[in-house]
Amino acid sequence: MGFGDWNPERNDVDDKKTTNNQDRQKVLATVAKTVVDFMNGHPNAKIVAQGSTPARTRLYQMGIAAFWQEVVEHFEIDGYINGHWESFRPKRNYEAFLLSRK
Repeated sequence: MGFGDWNPERNDVDDKKTTNNQDRQKVLATVAKTVVDFMNGHPNAKIVAQGSTPARTRLYQMGIAAFWQEVVEHFEIDGYINGHWESFRPKRNYEAFLLSRK
């Protein structure tokens, strides 16, 4: 799964462009809902999430941490750091995330 702004010149999605159109929370909420819906239909699936930049990966981590109590009730989340996966800890800066249904 990927998301970004539509680039009509390239005829594809640009996941590095920053538009600052004040809809970040709405976009992240839509992505979260899409992930939940997908996992409901594919309970054995695993999803890897990584931003197109370190700042975007950090943004995803802040979103996970902000809703940690809701997330942890339904999902296992691991963080990738220093070449290995570990159980997600909100205060660590990860390079990617792995989500699976409990």
